[in-house]
Amino acid sequence: MTLSIQTLSEADRRLVAEWAAACAERGLPLFEAECPNDDRPRDAIARTRAFARGELDTAAEIRRRFGDGSAARNATSPAAAAAARAAGQASAVCHMGAHALGAAAYAVKAASLSAQACSHQVKWARSSVNSKLLSPEPRHFECRLIAGIDLSRQAKE
Repeated sequence: MTLSIQTLSEADRRLVAEWAAACAERGLPLFEAECPNDDRPRDAIARTRAFARGELDTAAEIRRRFGDGSAARNATSPAAAAAARAAGQASAVCHMGAHALGAAAYAVKAASLSAQACSHQVKWARSSVNSKLLSPEPRHFECRLIAGIDLSRQAKE
């Protein structure tokens, strides 16, 4: 069976979840500047980190995460909406690792739509991949993560 980021084990999704949370967190100030009383994206990121630490299970998070994406509808700017979507994508890593790419892509999009430098966000996302993900094992899902970040950036340009 060929492994892909879509078929990661739960242990691997927990590793990827921390990185996805870190990506999403970088755009959080963009959302909170517009919606200071809406804590759904911050809560989604906190739950993603709790999942990464093994404190939450996949089934419970799948049930809870559907509200996370709705925070983007409250944003007035595209950058803030993208930041909220990054948090929603991060919270979805619990059931499919590919959502980490969504978290990274929306974080890059939020940065590119704001005064933040998009290339700085892309460089940060690439350099911050957890060293546990960079294993010599043949699955190499970190290559797909980095390729996905690069492709999402190119799609935005």
